[in-house]
Amino acid sequence: MLKHFVGEGSNEGGRDDHSDSGKWNVFPGGNFDAHLVPFLDGGLHLDSKTEQMAAVMPCYGIAYDPNDPDGLGEHVGSAYSKHNISILRNTGWDGMICTDWMILDGIQHGMKDKAVPERYAKLMNNTISQHGGSFQPDVAKEAYDLMVKADGEDKAIETLRENARRIFKVMLNVQLFEQPYSDRSEAKAILENKDAAAFGADASDKAIVMLKNSGNVIAKDGMKDKPKVYIPQKFTAASKSRFGGDQPATIAPCFGAKLENEYWETVTDHVAESADPSEADITRLTAEELADCKYAIVKVNNPKDAYQGVQGGPSFMTVVMGTEPEPGPYWKPLSLQYRPFTADQDYVRKESLNPVDELGELQNRSVFGASTYATNESDLDLVLDVKSRLPEGCKLILVVDADRPMCFHEIEPSVDSIVFAFKGVSEEAYARVISGTVEPSGLLSFQMPKDMQTVFEQEEDVPRDMDPYVDADGNSYDFCFGLNWSGVIDDERTKTYKAAPLTKPEKEEVKADA
Repeated sequence: MLKHFVGEGSNEGGRDDHSDSGKWNVFPGGNFDAHLVPFLDGGLHLDSKTEQMAAVMPCYGIAYDPNDPDGLGEHVGSAYSKHNISILRNTGWDGMICTDWMILDGIQHGMKDKAVPERYAKLMNNTISQHGGSFQPDVAKEAYDLMVKADGEDKAIETLRENARRIFKVMLNVQLFEQPYSDRSEAKAILENKDAAAFGADASDKAIVMLKNSGNVIAKDGMKDKPKVYIPQKFTAASKSRFGGDQPATIAPCFGAKLENEYWETVTDHVAESADPSEADITRLTAEELADCKYAIVKVNNPKDAYQGVQGGPSFMTVVMGTEPEPGPYWKPLSLQYRPFTADQDYVRKESLNPVDELGELQNRSVFGASTYATNESDLDLVLDVKSRLPEGCKLILVVDADRPMCFHEIEPSVDSIVFAFKGVSEEAYARVISGTVEPSGLLSFQMPKDMQTVFEQEEDVPRDMDPYVDADGNSYDFCFGLNWSGVIDDERTKTYKAAPLTKPEKEEVKADA
């Protein structure tokens, strides 16, 4: 299943279409067709036995081009959009389409004025076979009755059967009927397969991008003598998990708790025993106590904006967790920096691209004058604190475990080396790279913006149109940048990837129904 079709990532102001505030996928650069490339050139032309994607999940958002307000069809979420879905069907693709979750009665962008059975009928008529997160047979029957009333029983039953056929086609292709059972011994052998584990470890190593390496801090076999490395303790406040449930406050090493002394000799802060941990329970090592440390390693997350994914409601998370959305106004800037940010500069849009909402009511979604903050500003504070206590000659290595791009201007000048990867890379993989056991080979898949002005000046739908951050060594954190032990990587991959980005599919003609 390939997702999310089409335009996910071009949400207005960088917001999230899981919530009401991010419901518009905007194309100020007129670049809608570029967002079709992964589906029409990619999913329809796979280098595999299947040859094509088996299924597609549409996004929640409403496609909107301010240069042609009605050119991308009806102002409804992608699964409801005849314009969007017809692009797939007009290529001859016969796969199954499954909506994103809660689209019938939770996140029905553009369809709020319709009853649930009407939404269901519209999806059925748009060749949508499955409705993510929903099981409502009674609603389905009401929708079918509406279809019979509108188009007659022959047409309604034909539509129903076609949608059912596509579901069964997917199930048959993975043999859910012919062989519905699994063999425990075979499953165990697959799970414990050493070749598969080695492949996974190699993939993790290759996913790590070395962004900075001043003075060749990270070098081949650089820690073979197991030097002393300071890894500070980190306090994490109590919180609720994403799907509910309380997470207690914790104090733990910020990196490598399960790798202690495997690649280096670990030195860490003193922690007092406490039933209710707090920052006060940590006694930081002094510069004198760190005198014989050669390195320090601090692991952080990218800045986590306080309003990312929670602006406006109902959202996917408010539906799942049963919580109420934050009261309006919903229009907050989304920051990629650690320190608080206020969007009161001239480069911030004072009016949203579309001055009305999907129901035709006036609505200015500009964030001008509004403020936001990162919930993990303490990550930056930890790095700066560690830097202030390190003895001369001790090198600070920063590990960034990220889920989106970020601004580096606040943190890069204080560290000697940076290794960066998106979520899912193991700490052992980071350790292999940091210790010099494995040479870093990863390349940035996104540009890292110079600052928040660059973030706001970028057009949501246009790739590689920002000024990247340039670090103290003069390296630009641009798309396809990465370092290895010898310096900036320049190989066959970079020659391929640095080609101009595609702005329209090359293998399929884009044909959309009105």
